Amino acid sequence: MVFAASQATRDELVARHALDPDQVALVPPGVSARFAPVSPAECAGLCKHHGLDAPFVLYRAGHDLRMDTSLLLHAFARLRKKRKDRVLLVCEGDLEADPAHAAFQSLVEELRLGKVVRFIGEVPVEHEARLVGAARVVAIPARADGAGAAALEAMACGTPVISSKAGSLPEVVGGAGLVVPEADVEAWVRALTSLQHDPTARSVLRAQGLERAKSFDWATIAATQVRLYREVLA
Repeated sequence: MVFAASQATRDELVARHALDPDQVALVPPGVSARFAPVSPAECAGLCKHHGLDAPFVLYRAGHDLRMDTSLLLHAFARLRKKRKDRVLLVCEGDLEADPAHAAFQSLVEELRLGKVVRFIGEVPVEHEARLVGAARVVAIPARADGAGAAALEAMACGTPVISSKAGSLPEVVGGAGLVVPEADVEAWVRALTSLQHDPTARSVLRAQGLERAKSFDWATIAATQVRLYREVLA
């Protein structure tokens, strides 16, 4: 028996490796209990610590080749041209130590985003929910994604998600976030504009995301795994 974290991953395993579909079980990931809504005061404290003095879009995946960071930067640059109010793009993770960072930084400068793109490094595990909760939007510009963990964590914190229509993300996000076509910069601009400037839309997605995340609790996932183990051993 093979466990797959999403239907998209299950379908790919079956297609690429000629596996028996009956021997590939769908077991989605759970979301850690540490990802939950936090108080405005905690979010404000984290923002002050990192010097985040404006609303921000959060990107958390580093220079992962599965992520289309160029698309995100181009979409963010167009958002900035359309709207003059200040907004930041905050990048979490050890990006600056990555060999790919030079090209990323070069594009940031080319698009004249140097003053609004912030690199805050690795955030301690105990502060991750504060960072996610403080964001206005979490952006996931994926080319591929097997489990959708970043989307789950954002929804569990009550932060709206914008993701590409790639891999597991459509099935994980469901209707609780904005899922846009891959490589479509204009679709990303529209989604970012919508959530950046429409508090009602953010409020609706916050409620839907929190409800959606409840179906990925570890108790339910663990029960599914135990049942499947017992079936295999029977």
